[in-house]
Amino acid sequence: MSFQGNHKTALGSMETMRTLDLPTSGRGNLTHLRTLSCQQHKMHYISIMVRFTSALSLGLLSSLAAAVPVQHAVRSAFDIESAAVSYVAKQWDVSTFSLYFDSSSTTSSGVVALVRQEANDQPIWNSFANVEFNEENSVVGFSGQPFNFTYVENNMPTIVVDAAVSAGESALDATWTDTDFQYTEPDHLGYIVVGTRAKYEYILHFKSNTDSTPLTAYISAVNGEIDWVVNTDTGATISAVSA
Repeated sequence: MSFQGNHKTALGSMETMRTLDLPTSGRGNLTHLRTLSCQQHKMHYISIMVRFTSALSLGLLSSLAAAVPVQHAVRSAFDIESAAVSYVAKQWDVSTFSLYFDSSSTTSSGVVALVRQEANDQPIWNSFANVEFNEENSVVGFSGQPFNFTYVENNMPTIVVDAAVSAGESALDATWTDTDFQYTEPDHLGYIVVGTRAKYEYILHFKSNTDSTPLTAYISAVNGEIDWVVNTDTGATISAVSA
């Protein structure tokens, strides 16, 4: 680098001064000259190093500044669960704590959220609210079916699942197809409203013996009554107890 070359040149000049043949009586002056010369060269070298270091630092900082991309403010992600539940609560005039966010699905123009009522922290499966949001996250569609119920059964089965299965297979002329059944909520146990009562139900799946239609049956976990049956694929109601 260029400053190294200058440094070597300065050292060469100093060696030349040391070999001058001066009278003995002038050695004191020579020593003084040598000292001054060394100090001058040292100060010159230090000045060069300071300038180089400053330039190097500025260049490094400039390079780092150029390498770091400009940060732009990013809009926070849309919380569809909170938005949908809040909207349904206002439409139905209920607390958000009485609602259960089920799911959401995208459409060609936005997102549709599915919200349900709940009992004992579990969804009421025959209640629903569809809230449609456009791409600007504004509500553009709403439909639903709420229930007014005054009694909630305990979320504890009083009959075993085998009794509910037997009742379902007999009444529906169908075969039980759940191979992974467990006594768990909300997949296999939950609520539906019948009249003004939130009933605790087994949620079981069958296949019709006549035409292989897949069926989802909500069978009382208290007395084995078949309260609601829907087509599993379409969601269409096949039968329902009204009260």
